[in-house]
Amino acid sequence: EPSAAPAADGIGATMLFKIQVEPKYARVTLDGVLLTKAPIEVVIPKDGKEHVVRVESAGFHTRKMVFSADADVSVIVALDRAVSPSRASAPRP
Repeated sequence: EPSAAPAADGIGATMLFKIQVEPKYARVTLDGVLLTKAPIEVVIPKDGKEHVVRVESAGFHTRKMVFSADADVSVIVALDRAVSPSRASAPRP
């Protein structure tokens, strides 16, 4: 009879993804799914797959990061303010 696989084979293992953002009202998505307001803590399978995080807010440059689900991740993302074109940069007649 074949024996059962050992419990320590990593199946069912999870990792913790934590993110804090600035501005605090920024929109955070993980693999296209909108997460709740930051700070965010999400438990995901520890499967080594790549995951994509996007942080965006009106008036700021969007940030995107990719991480592998092989260890706990804790990040702080501060968005850079988008510079709107000023009248000074426009050509004058």
